[in-house]
Amino acid sequence: GHGAEAKRGYKIDVVEAPVDGSPAPTGAQDLSALYATADVKAGGDLFAKKCTTCHNGDKGGANKIGPHLWGVVNRKVASIGDFSYSAGMKSHGDKSWNFDELNHFLWGPSKWVPGTMMSFAGVQKDQDRANLIAYLNSQSDSPAKLPVASAKPKEEAKPEAKPAEGADKK
Repeated sequence: GHGAEAKRGYKIDVVEAPVDGSPAPTGAQDLSALYATADVKAGGDLFAKKCTTCHNGDKGGANKIGPHLWGVVNRKVASIGDFSYSAGMKSHGDKSWNFDELNHFLWGPSKWVPGTMMSFAGVQKDQDRANLIAYLNSQSDSPAKLPVASAKPKEEAKPEAKPAEGADKK
């Protein structure tokens, strides 16, 4: 028909549920304990796999569908002059892409910045996000110091030790 052009397609958010049957997290968890063991190479591989379609990570690289990400850590949100940001992203322009902001945004972009045009569902696995953020931090002329642990990493439940048979008898 004639008239206004309608948006086509659907946005589908996919959340990976934990394999152990525990409830899926409702927000990004503190990653500070994971940065000490973050794997920059694994983060680079994840960046190449999930981000390079829309973002350029090279120094001096051009913008693509999304802004270039060289030097993104601690850069002001919506601050690349030759990129046209969404109203949602501009509304966060008073913030900087520090480790916490990146963590929350990468966990669920449209949940952290309502109205963003980024149609990426997010990176649900904590270690993957820590690796990706460590990689993004390394893509800078002056990388920031990674945060120190403010929380202990989640530990898997361990079965209680049972006393040896006859240990309580003398």
